[in-house]
Amino acid sequence: MKKQNASSRLMALSAAAVALPGISAPAQAAAPTETVIGYRYTAYNESTLDADDVASGDLGRYDINVNQWSLLTPIGAHWSLAVNIQDETLSGASPWYVQPKELGDDEIDYNTPQVVMSGASPGSEYGNIIGIDEHRTDASVATSYYYDGGSISGNLAFSTEDDYESVSFGLSTEREFDKKQTVVATGFSYSDDDIFYEDESRVVKRNTSDPLPDNAGKTNASFFVSASRILGPNNIILGGISFATKEGHLSDAYKRFDKRPQEKDSYTLNLSYRHYVKSIQGAWHFDYRYYDDTWGVVSNTFSVALYKNWEKLQIVPSMRYYGQSAATFYDIYSLYRKDGIPASENNGKDYAKWDYYSDDARLSDYASFAFGLKVVFKQKPVDWVLGLEYYMADEEFLPGNSDYLSHPGMIQYTRFTFGVDHRF
Repeated sequence: MKKQNASSRLMALSAAAVALPGISAPAQAAAPTETVIGYRYTAYNESTLDADDVASGDLGRYDINVNQWSLLTPIGAHWSLAVNIQDETLSGASPWYVQPKELGDDEIDYNTPQVVMSGASPGSEYGNIIGIDEHRTDASVATSYYYDGGSISGNLAFSTEDDYESVSFGLSTEREFDKKQTVVATGFSYSDDDIFYEDESRVVKRNTSDPLPDNAGKTNASFFVSASRILGPNNIILGGISFATKEGHLSDAYKRFDKRPQEKDSYTLNLSYRHYVKSIQGAWHFDYRYYDDTWGVVSNTFSVALYKNWEKLQIVPSMRYYGQSAATFYDIYSLYRKDGIPASENNGKDYAKWDYYSDDARLSDYASFAFGLKVVFKQKPVDWVLGLEYYMADEEFLPGNSDYLSHPGMIQYTRFTFGVDHRF
């Protein structure tokens, strides 16, 4: 009985990846002892917008279907190889820009913002606003070398879609100290992305204030250091910091009025705590993440999950809260100057009396809740995985009062995951 309890405790404490949110996964100090082939299918569905929040265009949002295949295998006593392939299809509509509600007879209600969505009917004032229909493929390969008390890993990845290509690589190390009670990891990653319109006829239907130039692209470099410490048989603490810098064309190519700085630096702090509770044969996972960037966005993320094991079954309920401040150049009405006067239609350039602007909901001040449930059935040599998550975001979830009107394009979604892992 004691051996079973110890095994259950270890599985509960280590069930979630020790890599912290927002930080590249470090190498694993211990070499894998078996080959694992995995598959995941994920269906992501955003809720339809309320008709009162939409000035024109489709009410429906994104539907995304993702297929993922993975292979992890040892190579000899000191090496491992990991291969991951992902195929994703996306269709639906997204907010093009935000405008105040038009009441007729030239009356405008500035206190009621509405979104103009992509996917509008042909013949509108701005031509055929084409909906979004994309296909993306990702592939990555990673290898690790394991030595006594540590490991070194490297990875190379490639991603391609209709209007985007990316190549990235990374290196990381992990080292054990104090009889494996403490583990320290460091690493960095770098990506080089190319951005382009797949159909030139769509250019004027997208970003008219900062359209994609020829040979548009961006780079992203990130660095991290993290550490974990075993405090006893029932407790583990983890912490990490990271820095990332982006340069290039960072404006959204599919927002009508969106001009962002060409550089962004961000800093992240992560703290985690794992606590095993013998009486319930499960482990609590508590995580906190602080984020700050040079665009003025500051965010806090709190999450909690319970990894509960029953014989061959593991059930993981979880909850996450996220809140952020708005970017310094965010404005709910990018089409209108800050004095409320409509913008000139000169490709959206005359109205901009400030250097940068965006009405993207992701840059507004808002908060979100996510509730999840994951079930794993361990039927050796196969693990079956089911997952469900519900997410909702709104400015009203923030503590205190916001300086902005609530964005009408806030997202609600459900995500379903089915997976299987075969070990041999």
